[in-house]
Amino acid sequence: MFAGIDVSESMIAEALARPHPDNVSFQLGQAEALPAEDDSVDLITSASASHYFDRDRFFAEAKRVLKPGGVVALFAYLFPTVSCPQQPESRITEEYDKTIQFFADQPTWPQTVADVMKYRYSNYVMPFPEWTRDDTVTIDQEWTIERLMAIYGSLPGVQGYIRENPDKGDVMKQLEETLVGSLSDPSKGIATPIRVSSRSFIVMSRKPLV
Repeated sequence: MFAGIDVSESMIAEALARPHPDNVSFQLGQAEALPAEDDSVDLITSASASHYFDRDRFFAEAKRVLKPGGVVALFAYLFPTVSCPQQPESRITEEYDKTIQFFADQPTWPQTVADVMKYRYSNYVMPFPEWTRDDTVTIDQEWTIERLMAIYGSLPGVQGYIRENPDKGDVMKQLEETLVGSLSDPSKGIATPIRVSSRSFIVMSRKPLV
């Protein structure tokens, strides 16, 4: 059995609305109070979320619920790079990098996210003596500019900037126009296919067998 846990009702509703195997369930819960019995879990994973946890309480819960030999695996990714292989002369990579850096330099950018980019979880004290990490994985995905804008606009730092600067107008629309304008052939607009490459990292720690 696999259980997906989130503090957000809307995220649980989104997960339930998508096709999933019968042995996967979703429920409200907190990382610091896992809804599981002692010594009952083989694997705990967290994707780009553990930097928001109270880590001392979360690791205490990991010690409680993991079986001997069970593993806690925490992973996240760095800011992706964006390219348009079908239009090698486009400037979309440069324009995207500039906008990411702009938002990252704003006071509305969460310090927790800045720390992830800087330390890549190397500042974590893992709950068990046995641990390892892997920084070699890159995830390449084929998106469109439209999908990139949807994901980008959901980032806390971007949302914070928009709330704090209502006089700046439709920031996301401006960014969309900038990226489309950087293409050598903008005829497809936001439907233009792009490649998004994300460097990932994972830190894992195993509970002793005895």
